[in-house]
Amino acid sequence: MIFENPYLPYLFTFIAAYPISMLEYGHRKFRKNYLLLFKISFPFHLYGIAHGLLATFIYWVLFKKNLLPGGEVAAILNPLTIGLGIKGITNLNFYNIVSSKGKEPSDDKVQIIPVGPKLVMDSIEKYCETLIEDNHDHYLDAYIHKSIEALRQIPPATISQEIQKYLPHSLPKIVRETFMEEVKQNIGDNNGDLYFAMRLFANQYGLNRYKKFVTHITRKRQ
Repeated sequence: MIFENPYLPYLFTFIAAYPISMLEYGHRKFRKNYLLLFKISFPFHLYGIAHGLLATFIYWVLFKKNLLPGGEVAAILNPLTIGLGIKGITNLNFYNIVSSKGKEPSDDKVQIIPVGPKLVMDSIEKYCETLIEDNHDHYLDAYIHKSIEALRQIPPATISQEIQKYLPHSLPKIVRETFMEEVKQNIGDNNGDLYFAMRLFANQYGLNRYKKFVTHITRKRQ
């Protein structure tokens, strides 16, 4: 028997669902900075834990109802499939309850309430996602404000020139030029305040790339 301990399939299901749900959300919402969330955001882990627990519960229900395939290979694939597929499962509805405040339903009055896993996860996801976004924004803000203290002594023209060296090499020329125009415009429109331009850089190309740029340009000035 593959799993001698009867609790191992549940643990396996949880372990599969926990990181995959975090990676899916992080890559979708914070493509350039999602790995940062693993370090700084407890709500990000709470998001993964919630999906892991739901996947484990679904596995338990299906197992108790004898709805899962049997066999040694299936014993491994069952928890793995449920765990890795948890994001798809949480979008399932068994049916929808449609309610309207008026006698004549209209788009702005109709409320659709899903009944199924989606109903459970929607409220949890909305709560966690708000906290995750706050964690992400606060961390970026704090780091950028701190780095700007060192960048203020450097002429904006030098900063613009050095930033170009830290843009992805595969970036199309038109995209590179457009981005640099945005950087220069942000600095000019804000009377030399670097925050908005640096935040744009960190958002679009990642905090790690921004950190390398700051380290390089500050060492160069020393």
